[in-house]
Amino acid sequence: MTVPTRWACFFAAMVLGACGGGDASDTRPPDANTSNKVGPGITVTVPYLSGGKTYATSGAETVFEGGLCGGGNGQLSATWIYGDGSSSTASNRHTYVTDNTIRFYDLVVKCTDTANNPWATVTAHVEVRP
Repeated sequence: MTVPTRWACFFAAMVLGACGGGDASDTRPPDANTSNKVGPGITVTVPYLSGGKTYATSGAETVFEGGLCGGGNGQLSATWIYGDGSSSTASNRHTYVTDNTIRFYDLVVKCTDTANNPWATVTAHVEVRP
C-alpha cells in the first residue's frame, strides 16, 4: 500500500468507518445525486463506476468500486440491487441491457450483519447508454 493510499484509507476509515475500493488514484467524490442512509453501527461506502467511467454501456459488464460494508457486529454482507430488477449478494459486477435509449438506474447497496443491527444502505445513480 502506497503512502497516499494509506492516507486515503485512513481518511475513509475516519469518515466512513470503512476502507477499500482500490487505491487513491481511482477514487472520485460521490455523485451529487447520491444519498447515504446509515443505520447505527453499520456503514456502507458510496459505489461508483470503476476506471473513472461516467456511464455504463448497455450489453457490457459494468464493474463498481466502493459499496463496502463496515462497522456492525458479526459477519457483514452486502446486497447489490442494480435497479433493473436484478440483484446479487456475490458480485459488484453487472451487465445492464437497454434498448436504443439512455436509461438511468438507482443502484442500491444494502449492508447487514449477523447480529441483526439496523442495516445501512447507500444509493448511487447509474447512467446506461446504448
